[in-house]
Amino acid sequence: MASDISIKSQKIESSINNDYRVFSQGVEIFLPKDVTYEVLIDSQWETDTPSVASGSVKIYLAGSVILIDKAIISKMENGTKITTDYAKLSKFH
Repeated sequence: MASDISIKSQKIESSINNDYRVFSQGVEIFLPKDVTYEVLIDSQWETDTPSVASGSVKIYLAGSVILIDKAIISKMENGTKITTDYAKLSKFH
């Protein structure tokens, strides 16, 4: 899974084979500035990441993807912070 990112939440569930993790309740994701990622919102690639994204939000990282229903995305000097109530981190197959 993406080792450079930080994901915090009150509840974490992992699949039996550890190919995905579900984070819920107060989820905070931090993507450091040097991490390469792409954002897909409602099946459209976003070049300028919005501050609030809703609908089907997917964040593609090297080797994994984060699925989110609704998120608040904050660009910061040292990276990008995403807050949500639900996120699923999956490995690419």
